[in-house]
Amino acid sequence: RGELRLRSGSVDPALADLRGALANAPADWPQVSRLTAELLVGEALLAQGSIADARAQVEQLERRLPGSVGARLLGARIALFEGRTGEASDALQQIEESMPGDARVQYLLVEALLRGGNVVRATE
Repeated sequence: RGELRLRSGSVDPALADLRGALANAPADWPQVSRLTAELLVGEALLAQGSIADARAQVEQLERRLPGSVGARLLGARIALFEGRTGEASDALQQIEESMPGDARVQYLLVEALLRGGNVVRATE
């Protein structure tokens, strides 16, 4: 339900649902479900404009699951939001190389390159 609320733009209720799901999750809840919920919390925090909290969420995920693509992608989106286009471009380039053909990553990379003024590389 939290993901659906987030996608429909109801950020605060989505955040409450996602945090509730994480707090009430059984010990045997699959790792991928927990990771997805934690990433969605970060997405909701970013959508809410709580950048410091979103960054803390990424750092927490990185400590628990170093190199997680989802955490790296969220970190790149935060860098892009904060105007750190070079950092975002570098991270997105690495992610794109590990996931060639992923349209979401490619579009974010193009956006980061354009914002950073690298039109030639973006068009390539």
